[in-house]
This record gives sequence, structure tokens and C-alpha cells, in this order.
Amino acid sequence: MDGPFRNDQNFGFNELASLLSTTENDLIEGNDANETLSGGLGHDDIFGGGGMDTIYGGDGDDEIYVFYGQDGVQLFGGAGADFFIVSRNDNSSVFGGSDSDRLFVVDAISDNIVIDVANNAVIGDGYSTSFDGIERFDAYLEQGDLTFLGSDGDDRLRLRSDGPDFLTFIGGDGTDQLELNRINANGADNVGLGVTRAEFEAEVRLF
Repeated sequence: MDGPFRNDQNFGFNELASLLSTTENDLIEGNDANETLSGGLGHDDIFGGGGMDTIYGGDGDDEIYVFYGQDGVQLFGGAGADFFIVSRNDNSSVFGGSDSDRLFVVDAISDNIVIDVANNAVIGDGYSTSFDGIERFDAYLEQGDLTFLGSDGDDRLRLRSDGPDFLTFIGGDGTDQLELNRINANGADNVGLGVTRAEFEAEVRLF
């Protein structure tokens, strides 16, 4: 790590730990304690541990990851185009901050998942994660039904897996975008959009 830390410097963590980074592009990894991690300046990669972490991206385009089932986390992007990855994190919150921020929802086991943009929530089987200041959404699901409820703004969802079994996309007002890979579009999955087939073929982007 560049900055005011010596190569041989050790840090001890007990129940609560705080780590502040540098002005460079930092890699920060938490542990099982309840920690406060801060990226500062630069384009940082920050990984939460197993505790109830509070993570600040700071300035720059940061990537913030929390572990599967890591509950009670608070994630703050700050300035820059930030990218958050969450995975079944109950009682947790994501705050995008300024610029265009993206939330990647990973859930391999829920039967029903709802991304409700108007009410700022991701809801799956046994968990709920709130968010604010998120403009783009990605989802990786291996089963179940996904419902995406848009807002009055311009909403975007990109599906990154062969699942779900059934997708309902309700964009609401604004110019909305749904991106599917060709396996999604050509497989046996069902897509309910509330539009005609011609509108679907004209507006849906395949990658």
C-alpha cells in the first residue's frame, strides 16, 4: 500500500477497527471484526470482512465488495462512479453518492428477488438491502423469479446469468434499459415486460 504506512507495519484489530487509506489506488481487505474502512482518494478496491462493516469509498471510482450473508453493513460510495457488489446482506444499506453508481446483486438461492428502485430496496428470501443514489443495476441469479420495479427516472438493469426462471421488468417513466445476454434471450426463460414483441425486439439490448 502506498502512502504513510511502512512495509513492516502491523495493525491489531479487536471488536472495532478503523483503517484509512492513502491518496493512491488502494486495495483494502477487512477481517471478521466490525470495521470502518475508508478508501480516501484514488480508485480503490475495498473488501468487507465477516463483521458489521462501515465502508467509505471516498473520491474516485471505487469498487466495494461485501461477503455472502454479511449483515448489517453500511456502504458509502462518495464522489466518483462507484461499483457495489452485495450478496444476500440483510439489514444493510448502500449509498451511491454523486456521479453514476452501480449496484450488482448476487443471489444464487432465493426463489423470489425484487429490485424496487422506487422504494430503494433489494428484497430476497430472508433479507433486505436498502439503497440510495444508484443509477444502474446488475443481477446474477441462478434460479427463482426476478422482479425489477423501476422509478420515474432512467433505469437500467443488466442480467449477467442464465437465471432467473422468470423476469418481470417494469421500467416506469423515463428511458429505461434492459440488457440480456443471448443465453437469456434464446433459452427457455420467460420475460414479462408489459410491451409488445416488436417493442421488445427494438428496445432490448443483447450482449
